[in-house]
Amino acid sequence: MAEELDFTAIERDEFLDMSADSTLKVKFEKSDVTLAAFWHATLGECPNLGQKAISLLLPFSTSYLCEQAFSAMATIKSKQRNWLLSLEDDMRVALSTIRTDIKSLCSKHQSQVSH
Repeated sequence: MAEELDFTAIERDEFLDMSADSTLKVKFEKSDVTLAAFWHATLGECPNLGQKAISLLLPFSTSYLCEQAFSAMATIKSKQRNWLLSLEDDMRVALSTIRTDIKSLCSKHQSQVSH
């Protein structure tokens, strides 16, 4: 792993150029940009350094997603819920990054009135 962290002369030059670029510094400090998204966006300006950063970050994100999926599956297929036949739809909802707006959904439906 230590060999992978050795920088070539081109990567060192790209790093020096990147550290002097104030627009990249602002882009990096934005709170809504993830580390992977930042490096992906800099591939045009620093292709060698960006490629190295992405190759180092990729295993962490994929192992996190795998562990997140396994945890969701273990929760869904618990002993209390083992009657579920299909996991696909439940897993899709559990792993989705889209969050529901419960208040908005509830305000669109009338609650059941007593007779």
